[in-house]
Amino acid sequence: MSEKIEVTEIGRLEYGVRVTEGQDTTHHRVVVPEQLLDQLLLEEEDGARLVQEAVAFFMEEEHADALPGDLVLSELIGEYENFLPEMRNRLS
Repeated sequence: MSEKIEVTEIGRLEYGVRVTEGQDTTHHRVVVPEQLLDQLLLEEEDGARLVQEAVAFFMEEEHADALPGDLVLSELIGEYENFLPEMRNRLS
C-alpha cells in the first residue's frame, strides 16, 4: 500500500507529520535532536528532509498507526540498528 507523508515545520527542529495510508490518516509530532543532525553530518535546514525519510523508513517496517503521536527521532536508533546507516544512505 502506498502512503503519503506530509511534513510541516512547527518549530525549531520540530515538525508536524501527516501520514495517509489509503483511507487512514494519522498525525504526529516529530523532534529532531541536534546530536542526530551532527551524527548524520546534516544542517538544521535538512531537518524536514530527515523527518520525511525517517517516517518513510518507519513505514517500511510498520504501519502509520504504530508511529507514536510524539516521536524524538533518536529513539529510532535504539529500535532499528540499521536506522543511522539507512538515513546516511538516503540523505547522501
